[in-house]
Amino acid sequence: MSLIITGNKLVESGVRDIGESQPAYHYRNFLKETITLPPDSEVAVQSVKITKGGGIRISADDGFYIMWNKDLAKLDDGSNQYSTTGTPIWCPIGLKDSDIAEDVSIDEYATRLTEAIRKGVPHPDLNYIPSSALSNRYYPLVEPSYDSSSGRVDGFEIIFAQNEYDDPQNNITTINGSESKWFFDTDPTLVSAISGNNIKILANKGTNETSDSDNHIVYTGKPITYKGGNLRFNVDGLLKDIPSDDFENMTDWAVGLTRSKSKTPSHSPRDVNFTDEGLMPIVASATKSESPTNFQFFDYVIRCVSDANGTRELVLGHMVMKDGTTDGKMCMREIDYYSFAKSGSVDDPQLFTADSGGGANNRYNLTTNTKGIRQYLIRIENDIVKFYYNSYVGLDTGADPMDYTYWILFCSYDQNVWSGGDAAVNYKVNYPKPINQNTWWLYPSVFIEQDATKDYFLELDNYSGVERNGLSDTYYNPKYDWRVEMFDEGEESITREIDSRYFNKMDDTKTYDFMTITSNADPYLKEQSWVMILKEDDEYYPSTTLAQDDFIGNRMGFPNIKILRPDINGQSTSVGKANNKGNQNDGWVYESTDVPSLLSSGSLFIRLDNYTQKTLNGAVGRPSKILYTIPSYDVNGNNGGQLFYEPADRVYVKLNNPQPLTINTFDISVCDENERLATQLLDQSIIALHFRDTPRIN
Repeated sequence: MSLIITGNKLVESGVRDIGESQPAYHYRNFLKETITLPPDSEVAVQSVKITKGGGIRISADDGFYIMWNKDLAKLDDGSNQYSTTGTPIWCPIGLKDSDIAEDVSIDEYATRLTEAIRKGVPHPDLNYIPSSALSNRYYPLVEPSYDSSSGRVDGFEIIFAQNEYDDPQNNITTINGSESKWFFDTDPTLVSAISGNNIKILANKGTNETSDSDNHIVYTGKPITYKGGNLRFNVDGLLKDIPSDDFENMTDWAVGLTRSKSKTPSHSPRDVNFTDEGLMPIVASATKSESPTNFQFFDYVIRCVSDANGTRELVLGHMVMKDGTTDGKMCMREIDYYSFAKSGSVDDPQLFTADSGGGANNRYNLTTNTKGIRQYLIRIENDIVKFYYNSYVGLDTGADPMDYTYWILFCSYDQNVWSGGDAAVNYKVNYPKPINQNTWWLYPSVFIEQDATKDYFLELDNYSGVERNGLSDTYYNPKYDWRVEMFDEGEESITREIDSRYFNKMDDTKTYDFMTITSNADPYLKEQSWVMILKEDDEYYPSTTLAQDDFIGNRMGFPNIKILRPDINGQSTSVGKANNKGNQNDGWVYESTDVPSLLSSGSLFIRLDNYTQKTLNGAVGRPSKILYTIPSYDVNGNNGGQLFYEPADRVYVKLNNPQPLTINTFDISVCDENERLATQLLDQSIIALHFRDTPRIN
């Protein structure tokens, strides 16, 4: 009989280890001298000493939901997710193998939680990377917290944050190099020219004058920010004679914002269930033989469109549900900014019927252009889209429009007209739809009617694109854009359900309560909350059917909590604010309310990897080298930290050696039931093996 003591860190013993760096869960020892075992020998585990770190088991169905929108439980007005502009996003806690559970360390679990949460907040103004000395801290972030006296893990901190800009409204993004022709344009010639930070979109640059695809550009570099983001452009380059005060628009054009669209024509029809049968005038190029789809496709747009008599008119539009649709189709619909009256004595800044240059219910006339409009602005404040115009000659195009009275708001949800409006009137047709989860990533798109003989041009002179470290190649990228990810996963029905809700139905009189920003001076998206749904909830979030794990809250330190809500379970923070602007709620922290259920529930096993014994592991369906099952609790009743096991009755396994067996090397590993190494083991492991001759039965 031979008793062999092995370990990953042995210095003075008859057994030597291979190296100081051997892990506690996988090591090799060798004897200074060989020993010879008789035929028909067998081996058992005599004792085990290990240090089991705080570990957590991750299963295939582990995960939770995040919804960044209104806190429905706080509202408690009967609303659920279908009353909002979004839907909960499933955040699975990733496995290396999607079908096999894992036991991971506390730090690794925090990493997996972080990765899962980042999946749930795919918005350009989130996933914040500060520009300060804390630039290595990428939010959202999950970090373990430790008891100051014992040093043990006592929970997790889940930190969310918004992107920070010094002046997001005045952010003139250099977009040179990120512009491209509309992807289905048969004429590959670019139609832009660089002028400093500005981009000129030219009418005379096309080489194929018979092409049905006119000069149409999409800017793919950066999405617009929702913290007062501006898309500003001037039309001086297409007005007839500015010095003579002749402000006639000489060609058709369109400028707007659009969700990203697949660059592959065969894939494009799945992007949006879109029909050309819109309720608004189409751009001139759509009168040619080609389908007008490419020129119709904007989520929000300002257009100059010629009528049947050749008069050019100002048209606003958005992409909404087709009236009376039964197939979920979306279309471009005109926004009626011109045919309603002022509210009482309030001087609402709008282009009213009296300004339209004609009779009642007319669009503003851009042929006469009596107001001398030379600049336009599409501005986003949270989920509100605003349209402005400006007739001022010398306005600095780099100035924040909110600092100047020259910018006139002429179409928006938050105009005073709604406060005194007739409840029986459907005012939804008079202002743009709200931003929704499908339109979190919006990009500028510009069109100008092609004319090879003229030098007409539009100039994009200010754009508040999101500037964020590590943000690149965002256009139609499932890594960033949740809508695109759903298409890639074959779940486009989820996205289309959002687009088909009441706020996108202009024939549905139910109105939506828009959200705002804190202020123009220091804008933050103030009305959204980072809500985490840990367990299926059919009251506020009926779609959370994947959240079936009763233990996920326990593992994160939130036992018996179904929904993590900021006003109940969290607190605000100003994490990483480089400019120390004050106490803005740009960030939020959830801290575990209880010590997480950290220790792995999985079993551990001892293997002797380099010998001839054979056992069977039904979990993997193949032969194994396992000798011993480590109990959940040691001889002292502990299941974590330093543990010691000594079986009262040893289980011997035959080595199946018909001849004497000379040995001096021992390859030891500790694994789980799937025979993956137990990486949660720390420090030192000491495992004693007992070899003996098989007892003879008389």
